[in-house]
Amino acid sequence: MKSEKNAAFTLTELLIVVLIIGILTAVAVPQYQKAVARARAAEAVTWLRAAMEAQERHFMANGTFTDDITQLDITLPEMQYYNLAGCNINGNCRVNAKKQYQDTLPSFEWYPNIPSGNIHYASYAGKHWCRTQDKYPAAIEVCKGRGAYDMSIGDHRYYQMN
Repeated sequence: MKSEKNAAFTLTELLIVVLIIGILTAVAVPQYQKAVARARAAEAVTWLRAAMEAQERHFMANGTFTDDITQLDITLPEMQYYNLAGCNINGNCRVNAKKQYQDTLPSFEWYPNIPSGNIHYASYAGKHWCRTQDKYPAAIEVCKGRGAYDMSIGDHRYYQMN
């Protein structure tokens, strides 16, 4: 008589496979979330770079910066994860993460390469910051990946990107 071999997995083997998948997931998901946040932050950096170049062109043509984004010589696309906080007559522009992304995405602040004459802003000429609050550790990680820690003002941390 021929003995039949059971071709099924044992419960122990299945539990080991489930355990391995759980460990891999525990490691992979946070890394995936960090990569997604860095990619989303790239939207703000790309947008700000274009806005700052347009601000500098406006300055060269008119002798002043503008706080009206419509006066710039570019059409900027609508951002999915960020809102324009504004540009000012000193030439700097800022974008903030939309409300639903504030816990994972930082804000960005860029100053033009051309000093505006304002003593406060002159020392910031050409500097770019990733800015977040102490209470948002995921956003802090995005900033750490973009630049070195520069300063704190209140509960805000600034990481210089250039």
